[in-house]
Amino acid sequence: MVKVRCKTYLDDYKHVLWPGEFAAPPRVGDYVQARDSGHKLMISSITHCSDMMRVDNPYGSRTTEESYLGIDLKEF
Repeated sequence: MVKVRCKTYLDDYKHVLWPGEFAAPPRVGDYVQARDSGHKLMISSITHCSDMMRVDNPYGSRTTEESYLGIDLKEF
């Protein structure tokens, strides 16, 4: 599974829930369907991203890197 974070700047889709994982790497021009409604938007750009995350456990904490694809969506 490929971790993704979908976003759009369209006000009508501000509160729509988009998938967080894809079965295969997406391509620009592919369509993404919302998880909570039937809305579909098209992928306009893909960016390889990473965030640093703090992981706490009983022995202390450590920082780990999480990689994902940043997906920008637009209407088609």
